[in-house]
Amino acid sequence: MPPTRPPRPAAPTGRVRRAGAALLAGALLLAAAACGPDAAGGAAAVRVDQVGYAAAGPKIAYLMTDGDDDAPFEVRDENDAVVLRGTAGGSRGEWSDRYPAVRPLDLTALRDPGRYRIVVARPAATSPWFAVAADPHAALADRAVRFFQAQRDGADVVPGVLDRRPAHLADRTATRYDAPEYDGDTLTGPLAPAGGTLDAGGGWYDAGDYLKFTHTAAYATIALLLAQRERRAAAGTPLAREAAFGLAWLDRMYDARTGTLHAQVGLGDGGDGVLGDHDRWRLPQRDDATRPARGDNDYYLSFRPVFPAHAGTDGIPGNLAGRVAAALALGARLTADRAAARRLLTRAAAILDRADPGATVTTYPGTYYTDGGAEDDLALGAAELSLAATRLGDPRAARWRADATRWATAHARDGDVAVLGAADVSALAIAELLPVVPAGPDRDTLLAGLRAPLAAAGDRAAKDPFGAAAPVTRFDAVPQAFGLAATAALYRRAGGGDEFTALGAGQRAWALGGNAWGVSFMIGAGTTYPRCPHHQIANLTGERLDGAVVNGPNKASLLKGLATPSGARRCAGVDVGGYDGGGGAFRDATAAWPTAEPAIDFTASALLAVALP
Repeated sequence: MPPTRPPRPAAPTGRVRRAGAALLAGALLLAAAACGPDAAGGAAAVRVDQVGYAAAGPKIAYLMTDGDDDAPFEVRDENDAVVLRGTAGGSRGEWSDRYPAVRPLDLTALRDPGRYRIVVARPAATSPWFAVAADPHAALADRAVRFFQAQRDGADVVPGVLDRRPAHLADRTATRYDAPEYDGDTLTGPLAPAGGTLDAGGGWYDAGDYLKFTHTAAYATIALLLAQRERRAAAGTPLAREAAFGLAWLDRMYDARTGTLHAQVGLGDGGDGVLGDHDRWRLPQRDDATRPARGDNDYYLSFRPVFPAHAGTDGIPGNLAGRVAAALALGARLTADRAAARRLLTRAAAILDRADPGATVTTYPGTYYTDGGAEDDLALGAAELSLAATRLGDPRAARWRADATRWATAHARDGDVAVLGAADVSALAIAELLPVVPAGPDRDTLLAGLRAPLAAAGDRAAKDPFGAAAPVTRFDAVPQAFGLAATAALYRRAGGGDEFTALGAGQRAWALGGNAWGVSFMIGAGTTYPRCPHHQIANLTGERLDGAVVNGPNKASLLKGLATPSGARRCAGVDVGGYDGGGGAFRDATAAWPTAEPAIDFTASALLAVALP
């Protein structure tokens, strides 16, 4: 179910959410622990990127062990021939009482394409199979697209994906309401109709629930459009179609007649006598099958409100204005239809012109997601408008480029550039802008700004036994790892060189299996991945949620006392609890929303991490 995010000081943090009372009526999580591989943890284990390693790139695996004796290893191919021998390096540090030593295995000399596994004789351990190829992660982009297909709302579902059915068709004439008022996560008063309706049909569900947020949908759409550009995906490909699907919904969320951008469809948390989306575990089409009357406690599940993004400001909050404008302008750059491109640019310009730089709105309640400010979004929006205008011969290109440079350099100069993610898109803004910024102080400031979060991440990774830069005791460890991989690629492409290439590869490898739990946190990628995500459709259909990226490890105390949602199907996940350490834990269970919930922004960051060369 949808999480919420605590305030972010300077870098993206994770999600925390209050589960609806109706969802907490099931069996306790720990009482339904699943049986899985190495549930208790063995004497030794080898952790690898289960998808694979680039032939020409760095390749580091890890041996978890209880001692520091010599540990010779072999790499064997599919014919069981030994292709590489080596000895584990010195311990990088203690992970847990069971595994006081984590030792690197350097596989960089392995360059021939193929499938391999690592065999350690003393202590005995064997890795999962992994590939070596020119670009072993390229296929993960298509896998990520399948998750977005599964998240579709409305009439245009994709046949064969999780047995989806059309749902929330009433969103096509959704009633507009004033922004709701909350005390924390509790609705404090009745919703007030604002007058009129909006076609809010379509779009993606944000996470394991059925809410739709402009904030995360814009980030995801930008990621899909950039991946489409990088892969040169033709208009009819699944990637291009999914990008267009997200773009069309964002376009509908702006009402040009009133100058209103809308932020959210659906009520997440209710109050006395009002059920929110989080209060009932069900398939989405059930909301269409019931026809509650106004005043019934479940009325807003079937007739979902749409809320404006204005909340206290006459303009459009700068963060949403910037990222929605960026998505529309990117669409204008990529479409072959010049008339359609001009229309998208006009819409993007109108939204950016109404931006209030001092205002930010993400969701209602605002604790679901927070945003540290609008500079990064405005920089990205102005950069994309400038590039689209240049393509179309629009004379406003120079002004928008100057605006983008001003916003981006201010953000960089203040040291506010963060790892790429839904909370901060400045890395994308700088990367898009640098090719058109001439040599000089501004360019130097931008490149230094892009370097800063990578350097800080490198310092953190150097102190972690598995080279992880994101702490496993906070939310968003996995999306931050993918965001770092994408940021490192952006820095290299922007002219920063290969200083952080190994860091980026290491973070991606960590997220895809090279972590203490030996779990790939993208479902369907590798050999061991979550089977029981906190996701209603996947749970109730029993289908695999292919391509979804989950939160991953989190603070162990957050997993105490969780309960399986009432009405959920029983599900046996992989049990890797024996590998918990460093205060962090991972549980693959429907109840375990702090570790096993997927989200579109998580998957968008992963998409960029595998799509950017």
